[in-house]
Amino acid sequence: MLVGLAQVTDGLKKVDSGLAQLYGGIGQLPAQAQPIHDGIQSMLQGIGTISTPGILLFGVNAVQVGLADATAPGGAVDLLKGGVDQVNAGLAAAAAGLGDPTTPGLTARYGVAQVKLGMDAGLVPGGSNRPVDRRCRHGGDHVRLLR
Repeated sequence: MLVGLAQVTDGLKKVDSGLAQLYGGIGQLPAQAQPIHDGIQSMLQGIGTISTPGILLFGVNAVQVGLADATAPGGAVDLLKGGVDQVNAGLAAAAAGLGDPTTPGLTARYGVAQVKLGMDAGLVPGGSNRPVDRRCRHGGDHVRLLR
């Protein structure tokens, strides 16, 4: 885009120079051509340079530099991707910790399912209330259910 604006600037300068040359041969710029000259000068001032803050070319250059910095290796885009990857890994670990209620193991969902089974068994009409020891697959005495 900077190249395109530079081409527009060069073209406007050539048109203005051509007007001055055309009318310079007959004296000076006539009143009818003055608005054209003034308009070209106004457009050139509006386009400005990359070193003139608050002007079009300065802003376009700032955007271009910012995008180049953000997309450079180790730039903001890489940092953002790294953060997203970390969040994704954390969510995957959290989901794995929740587990599956039907797969034995030390996971939250399996533990909740076992508690629910125990509660359901204890609430069955005519069910037994005597304690039953259940050993988990790891060999520990982690669950003591009432029957």
